[in-house]
Amino acid sequence: MAEKQTRRQFVLRAAGASVLLAGAGDLLAACGGGDGSSASSGAAGTTGGFVEAKPAKLNFVGWQGYDAKPAKNYPYINGWMAQQQITLTSTYTQVNEEMLTKIQASPAGTYDITSPYHGTVPTMIDLGVLEPIQTDRMRNYASIYPSIRNLDYSRGQDGQVYAVPLDFSYSVGLYNADSVDPLQKFADVITDSTLKGRYVLIDAPEHFTWIAQYLGLGNPDPHHLTQDELKQCQATARTVVANAKATPGSFGDILQLMLTHEADWSLSGNPSDEQSAQQKGVNIKAFLPTEGAQAYVDNYCIPKDSGNYDSALAWIDTVLSPKGNAEIQGAFGTGAVNPKSVPLLDENLRTLYPYDDITSAFDNAPVWPPIPAKGDQYATYADWTKAWSEVK
Repeated sequence: MAEKQTRRQFVLRAAGASVLLAGAGDLLAACGGGDGSSASSGAAGTTGGFVEAKPAKLNFVGWQGYDAKPAKNYPYINGWMAQQQITLTSTYTQVNEEMLTKIQASPAGTYDITSPYHGTVPTMIDLGVLEPIQTDRMRNYASIYPSIRNLDYSRGQDGQVYAVPLDFSYSVGLYNADSVDPLQKFADVITDSTLKGRYVLIDAPEHFTWIAQYLGLGNPDPHHLTQDELKQCQATARTVVANAKATPGSFGDILQLMLTHEADWSLSGNPSDEQSAQQKGVNIKAFLPTEGAQAYVDNYCIPKDSGNYDSALAWIDTVLSPKGNAEIQGAFGTGAVNPKSVPLLDENLRTLYPYDDITSAFDNAPVWPPIPAKGDQYATYADWTKAWSEVK
């Protein structure tokens, strides 16, 4: 469970997180559903029959741990890799946009696999840095929960699939239950001067999401802000950051500050943090603020011009297998996207998400549509990033 904490500089994952979004609607209402069809055309190889791996040296760029390292934590995946004579070299990123930056800055074909969250995928598709995924050649794609598999973000305007869901979760707030009560809302840190210097939050522009909700801004959701609305959120964010004890770059650092009682509250956390802290003898609890929550979905994609398309696709397919996906969730405490993985999870992990009715997991924490990647009507993700950097 400790491994998961190294993984999340959250760039969706954050948004300040948790609970009922008044009038938010459910997962499919938030993002729209797909038609469930698989894309079969793609860059490398021909379709027909399941993909078979070839000996290869794959290059991964993305979140630490989603590359199935260290090997001891992912015995099934690494056993398969050894059998197929596949090795994987990793370049880790701290924020989602780094994946795009590194792919764009490198010679074509440098990377074979990347792991962006759902909000970054449309930008990567629009910029042409991803290969279509030949889902009909995958053994495990059809097993993914339809309500997750069919989200619109994964498809381009050409109708093809460019991203395969890997896991999901939502952000929660944390508090030291032995010394304080949970915050009623994140906005308390703006209005209550006694909280100054006693809370932390992850370093990520998605905090503008809950701030927009607090200010009543968004058209029609908090990820669609005009430039003027973004400036209003930025002004409020200055107070939030100025009054914080720290704005760490990882969820591991967040949890450590909570474990050592250097912070009483966090505006950023993961559902499994509660169990992780209690294993260390610290009574940290999760809470759900009234501003609302948002969920995120992480994905595997194949960068454009990969010279190892078939092996990369086979690797992704293996990680999405029942055993492979269970190993990933065991490391991170996130939600499994393959229902066949659920019986293989530790009992504590099975209780974190409502697997018997998976769509209800998103009733109070929608997957908001991605922040616009381009356009003149609303502030783009680049605008959000710039505004956040000016806040810090």
